Amino acid sequence: MKKNNRIALYDNWKFFLIFSVVLVHMFSPSRSESVGLTQNIFCNSFCVLIHLYVIPSFFFISGYFSSVDVNESSIKNILNQVLVPYIFFELIFNALFPKSVLPNYSLIEPFYHLWFIGLLFLYRIIAPWVRNTNIIGFIVVIILISCISHLEVKSMMWGSWNFVKYFPYFLIGMWFKKKNMDVSVYQFSSVLKFSSLLFLIISFYLIFVLKIDFLEVLADGSSSRELTGLPLLIEKYSYLDSFIRDFVFRIFTVLLSICVFIIIPRKKIWVSEYGSNTLYPYLLHPIIMNILVQNFGFYKNEGDIFLIFLFIISFLITIFLSMNFVVTPFKKLFNYLSGKLID
Repeated sequence: MKKNNRIALYDNWKFFLIFSVVLVHMFSPSRSESVGLTQNIFCNSFCVLIHLYVIPSFFFISGYFSSVDVNESSIKNILNQVLVPYIFFELIFNALFPKSVLPNYSLIEPFYHLWFIGLLFLYRIIAPWVRNTNIIGFIVVIILISCISHLEVKSMMWGSWNFVKYFPYFLIGMWFKKKNMDVSVYQFSSVLKFSSLLFLIISFYLIFVLKIDFLEVLADGSSSRELTGLPLLIEKYSYLDSFIRDFVFRIFTVLLSICVFIIIPRKKIWVSEYGSNTLYPYLLHPIIMNILVQNFGFYKNEGDIFLIFLFIISFLITIFLSMNFVVTPFKKLFNYLSGKLID
């Protein structure tokens, strides 16, 4: 089960989640390069399903493994795993991508997917200060605060209200750790695993039939040329309707995240070794995507064969960017820079 003190479940879970992230970015129906994907209901529904479980699950894991101690080791860990990579790739993307892609990004309004790293930095900084509080009570307060996001707040750092929207999942992970609840020991019957898989399939079917807009479940924002998340709900629907939709999305987020957790293998499998390197596929995959679009005419074709090809190449990208020969140079660089910052 363990190798080098690693637990297979967490590595398997993290690998599945990062593969889901790469998938949703490759299949994104909002991708302007592809009229086909924009109009494809399957892609829209597929991305809705992934977005509902992937971000909350990642924040839960991050909260579960976050250090609540304030010392040189924990500070270096935050720098090495979060802040330094965030700044480094902000500068890289600023240099590589044309301003027409995202003209307003900066260190405080990050490029594309880096908002997650920005929020994770804030959560990790706050973690030591909430460890001795009533975490459950704090979660309730944060959820209540997030509900008033329907009062059309124009903007916040890293997206409108994303901080309070996703903080509860991070805090729940912290609460599990505080209570010494090791979720890796949970074992589930084949019936429950099958039921969880069936729930995922039924959820996809409902999303497909109801034609739920992919942009409604995205992280909140308005910097990428169109409203997403709560700002979009507020603009499209009445206060009550937007509240109900957001509440239903949150319920499905919890249920889908639990179902994904249940079906993840507990034993070591061949992709387990890549689960420890999920940061790097997350950071690097937009570069691969840009190369495919700019140099290989990606998204010029349409049809079922192309979607199957997208699925396969997304898996290969995830594997490739998790390999040690790709990851090790970045780990050494970030470790060196983190050491310099502390010194």
